[in-house]
Amino acid sequence: YSYWRNSFSLGRSIQGRLHDMNMMLAAHAKRDKNGEYTKASAAILESTQRNLRLLHAFFWMSNDDSLGLLHPPAALPRLVDRGLLTEAERKTLVEGGAPERQRHNVVLGWICARFAKAVDDGVLLGGAGFEQEFLAQACLLRAKMGTLPDERVDRMPLAYMHIVQVLVDMLCVLSPIALYPKVRALSSPFVTSRPQSLTRAPHSLPCTQVGELSIFLSAILALFYRGFLSLSKSFLDPFGNSGSKAQNINTDVFLAESNAGAPRWSQLGERVPA
Repeated sequence: YSYWRNSFSLGRSIQGRLHDMNMMLAAHAKRDKNGEYTKASAAILESTQRNLRLLHAFFWMSNDDSLGLLHPPAALPRLVDRGLLTEAERKTLVEGGAPERQRHNVVLGWICARFAKAVDDGVLLGGAGFEQEFLAQACLLRAKMGTLPDERVDRMPLAYMHIVQVLVDMLCVLSPIALYPKVRALSSPFVTSRPQSLTRAPHSLPCTQVGELSIFLSAILALFYRGFLSLSKSFLDPFGNSGSKAQNINTDVFLAESNAGAPRWSQLGERVPA
């Protein structure tokens, strides 16, 4: 469960870094005398927003197998149709030979390169402190994106999962035998060397009789422990890549929220008071 929560937190943290980068760009974009974006600053804001959305999509396509169908080169034109990718960018990705699951890092490189050029051209204002903070957020975003697949590799030792599986299987197999009623003979508490008048004959006292209820009790135990084990395994597969269909993190929600929030900062700051 800790691994599941950490994966979800990393997904939210990645979203936060995308919003931070968009907010900083909108705040430092060059404006005209009326407080509106210049043509060049509006262009860099639009391209960065689109690239951040593309980066986010590529990242989840690399970590959620249900979205992996968009990775092959034949599927990239669909991203062009949806406005996430330009034709020139598509050709660069295909001809560059970057691994499919590393394309989000390529897009992050595009964002940083365009940012550096915009700063040199005076399209983005703010000085060295702004440039340093933006690049720090880009590095933090890269670190968060790299941590999530690393967490999946080191989520739990295989030996621990194996011994828990064996213990649960043995419990379910042995529970009918353990619950089966039986009678135990209890001998006299008196010492046999005493006189005959003080000696009691051995007698039998039955233990608690479960009877036919042992069938239902065994089923309940098996249902509880097997169900608990299945729930635990589903937490180890938060994105459903190993076939788990329960407790999956819905990456479509991450993408939808980021796509809706990407233009928020530039639109809200499109005009500022004089």
